[in-house]
Amino acid sequence: MPAGAWKKHGLMVAEARGASDLQAKFSSSLPTYLPVSYQVQNAEPSFFLKEAGQEVMRNGSLQTRSEPFFIHLAEGVPSVNCSYGNFSAETSVPLELLQATPRLLPDPAHVTLGWKVRAQVVEPRASPARPRLQVLFYLAGRRWEESAPLPEPMPCVSAVANHDSSQAAASCQLQGTLGICVAELELPAAWFPTPTGRKKPSEGEVALLELYYTVQPLEGDTRDCAALTDPLKVPNAGFLPGQEEGMAYLHRIGSVELLSREEGPRVTNLRLDDNVEIEVPPSPVQQGQLLGFRVRMSTASTVQQFTLR
Repeated sequence: MPAGAWKKHGLMVAEARGASDLQAKFSSSLPTYLPVSYQVQNAEPSFFLKEAGQEVMRNGSLQTRSEPFFIHLAEGVPSVNCSYGNFSAETSVPLELLQATPRLLPDPAHVTLGWKVRAQVVEPRASPARPRLQVLFYLAGRRWEESAPLPEPMPCVSAVANHDSSQAAASCQLQGTLGICVAELELPAAWFPTPTGRKKPSEGEVALLELYYTVQPLEGDTRDCAALTDPLKVPNAGFLPGQEEGMAYLHRIGSVELLSREEGPRVTNLRLDDNVEIEVPPSPVQQGQLLGFRVRMSTASTVQQFTLR
């Protein structure tokens, strides 16, 4: 009883096929489907799914049966085991189906299922006096207790901003056990709105700028993100199946504010000790008010973890 696995609409589909019998006859005492038991090995968690609007007769045969399933995390290469009475068969899920989208590594030698690149703007506003934007990239989808080093080479990620016919871009390579890097974009002075001479910035003196990012696997002899001069024209830059070549798959990061002039401080830095510093609002906080603040660690700190009360 051979078994197979393939991808279909973002899910996995397992199929079991019985012995061929062109003269199969059905009886009211027999089930109208092949009563095969399925198990997914080496994947946690995984779920067998029931499709909405599934055709009743799709599994109405003693010859074949298919079941869709979803794998959330996989420590190694998962396999599908099919059993029917005393018979059983097992097959591994192909590695190319266990890759993140967009692609992170040049070849499917490692399981990257569930891995995703996330981006966070460090400071969501810029001004002519401070025209730089920093974007923190990190790899999500791995287990918290995972300490194994990431496979090499990890991809480059590029932050991209477009304004009229000009573009600003910056790249960095995911590094370390957590897969972290920071890209810094320097915005041209012409992108910022012109001051009107008023003391307080008006609504017309604040412009919004959209940020996007692309993921670019390092292939061939390329081992330096600096060699990727244009992130939107790099071959295989995070392509999706069926996507036109040369069109990178852009992920939206979010909007940032472009100010016509430097604003007064919106936060005050409060140093807690030699290791930790937090940003708090300069005005008093009312009871019951929700407060968000940034936590900064000293670059010379050797503290692995701390508790903030």
